[in-house]
Amino acid sequence: MTDLAALETELSARIAAAANLEALEALRVETLGKKGRVTELMKTLGTIAPEERKARGAAFNVLKDAIAAKLDARKVALEGAALDARLAQETVDVTLPPRAREEGRIHPISQTIDELVAIFGEMGFAVAEGPDIESDDYNFTRLNIPPEHPARQAHDTFYLAGKPGESHVVLRTHTSPVQVRTMLGQKPPIRIIAPGRTYRSDSDATHSPNFHQIEGLIVDKSTHMGHLKGCLVDFVRAFFEMGAEASLKTDYRMSCPAGTVTLDLDPESEALREPCQDVFASLVDAVEEALAPIPKAKRRDLAGLIVSTMQGAYIRARAARDVSPFREAGENLAALAKMLTPSPRNSAPRKGK
Repeated sequence: MTDLAALETELSARIAAAANLEALEALRVETLGKKGRVTELMKTLGTIAPEERKARGAAFNVLKDAIAAKLDARKVALEGAALDARLAQETVDVTLPPRAREEGRIHPISQTIDELVAIFGEMGFAVAEGPDIESDDYNFTRLNIPPEHPARQAHDTFYLAGKPGESHVVLRTHTSPVQVRTMLGQKPPIRIIAPGRTYRSDSDATHSPNFHQIEGLIVDKSTHMGHLKGCLVDFVRAFFEMGAEASLKTDYRMSCPAGTVTLDLDPESEALREPCQDVFASLVDAVEEALAPIPKAKRRDLAGLIVSTMQGAYIRARAARDVSPFREAGENLAALAKMLTPSPRNSAPRKGK
């Protein structure tokens, strides 16, 4: 037993003195490996007398467990020391500036609404809001839209499932319900604008099922059509940052009484109107001839693209006071129409063999 105690003391000292994981692993193999010193002692149990074998075996197991525990404890200590040394060498300077990130930009629709609110806010208008999901009563009935009106049909309006016995529920088709809610909620004088999303069951090259509107409402004793014209002219000049003239004409198509406002941006560029009309007439002739073989549905989509493109070109031409942008856009669209036209070889029916 004295030899086992001395061996344990020796091995414990050597384990404590192991400077690194490699030295500790070599000591483990030397001690507990297949040919290790403790393993060799375990092999001698077969040569010991049976009456002493049990006691010696228990002593050998105690020694083996003690050495294994000290090896594991020293391994944990050395691994911790190695990690601390690595962290000390591989420090990160957190005071360095981070990588530059690109800042986001406000959405064009949100930016436009903010500009509209600011312009009308300077004129004394407050912003009024309402829910996107409206009742049939607020969206149609209270606006004097009769039950047989086409706008109430499912092919124009998104109807939602409502509770039995209650008014139909729709995605609002305009922001006019906000006017109703405002007039029911407060007394005149009223001076509000109602910007927001609207929804209609309509989708093609020039229409979207979700779009934005803005409406204005003034209710006061002294308000007249001159105020309406002045507000619209001031708005156009502030929003487009260019001169404008306005004319009002009576119009009974949508409501009665009503008026149509015609705004002429920058009257000095009016001389461009006739040359642009000539270019557009030539474009229409060329496009009609080129797109004749194309199916009607595709022609309608292309027509929407042409109209929106030429509208943008007309605005650029008037801003530059030069018909060249409009003419260039027309020539490009005419060339595109010719490219889309099926060739006689592809469009002619195949002959039988």
